[in-house]
Amino acid sequence: MDRLRAEYSVKSRHDGSHREELEVIREACDHPVETLVQIKRDLYTKRLFLEVGIEFMDFYGHLLPVCDVELQEELTDAFLDQVLELTLHL
Repeated sequence: MDRLRAEYSVKSRHDGSHREELEVIREACDHPVETLVQIKRDLYTKRLFLEVGIEFMDFYGHLLPVCDVELQEELTDAFLDQVLELTLHL
């Protein structure tokens, strides 16, 4: 979660949507239990997942994939990663 917060803090765009996304991340970090409950509810009931956009940056020697993922999906991935990491280390 700290990595996700840091990524959004250093992004170059500073428009309204960026501030809203950063506020959602801060809320998720400040209230992890409520966020986890919401994620679990979404995973149990939502059966449909958002599409991930992929573009490639061409460096003439190799291609670098660049993924466009919705914020809610990034939060879900970050929380699940953290929970699984803690579970596996117990």
